[in-house]
Amino acid sequence: MGLIDFGSLAVQAVNLAIVAYVLRKFLFLPYLAHLDEETKKREELAQAHAEAQNAVEAAKNEAHRIIETAKQEGKSIRAESKSLAKQEASLITFEANKEADAIRAKAETDIGAERRAMEVEMKAKIVDVALKINEKIFGKSEANARFVESAAKDL
Repeated sequence: MGLIDFGSLAVQAVNLAIVAYVLRKFLFLPYLAHLDEETKKREELAQAHAEAQNAVEAAKNEAHRIIETAKQEGKSIRAESKSLAKQEASLITFEANKEADAIRAKAETDIGAERRAMEVEMKAKIVDVALKINEKIFGKSEANARFVESAAKDL
């Protein structure tokens, strides 16, 4: 018998192969699939955010267009009568600014509400992922559940 016991070495190699197979099959592959799913969800949220930003930009452009239209109407009215034109121009500009402010305020409110909804959804998803990982690691769904949920509230 030499320095290396080939029988023991073969048994250790088989044990290592079994452990590697079980880890790959039941831990690594499902976790990687879950990470891919979360990445897709994040990309969808980023796309929705970009669309919301485009909507805000469109609202700003619309407000600018409304103001420009009001200015042109004021100039045509001014040509007809100076006194009447001054009154109409100030009224149109006031209304256009008021409408632009209302559109801008609504857009900001909608963005804020969407951002809060996304935060709530992400917190819920984080808690779910943490609880699922906790369940896989400890084999119980209740292990550390209160800790995970209280930590999620602090986010």
